[in-house]
Amino acid sequence: MKRLNKKELLEYIDNLTTEQGNVTLSLRELVLANDVNVDERIIEDKWLHGYIGYYSENNNLVYAIGALADGKTAFHMMPYYVNTGLQTKHAAALKKQMSGKSCINIKTPDALDTKALIDIMQDGAKTVDAAIAERR
Repeated sequence: MKRLNKKELLEYIDNLTTEQGNVTLSLRELVLANDVNVDERIIEDKWLHGYIGYYSENNNLVYAIGALADGKTAFHMMPYYVNTGLQTKHAAALKKQMSGKSCINIKTPDALDTKALIDIMQDGAKTVDAAIAERR
C-alpha cells in the first residue's frame, strides 16, 4: 500500500499547529494500524484539497484528515457515513465532536475516543467499497 514518505509527512506537519500535528499523527497511526489496506496521499480535489486522504483498493475515499482554521483537526470517516450500525453504536461517544454526518473535529489527541475509532476502522475500506458497489 502507498504511504506518504517521511519528507512529505514532515512538510505536511510543519504547516500545522503543534496540537493539529499531534492529532494528525495520532489519527494517522490509528488508520494505518487498523485499516492496513488503504493507500495514503495528499488530496488534490476541490472539496478536501490539502487533506491527507486514505483510499481503498478501488480508489474510494475512506478517511480524510485535515486542519481547520479554528485550530482543530477534522477527521472524515466514510465507513461511519455508510454504515448505520456503526452510527447507532458510536453516536453517543462521538456526539461532542461530531460535525456533519461522518466528521469529527478534534482539538487534542487525548480527546480521541480510540475505542470507537478502532471499531469504525475495522474493515473500513471494505465497508466503503461494498456500500459504493451496492449503490451502483
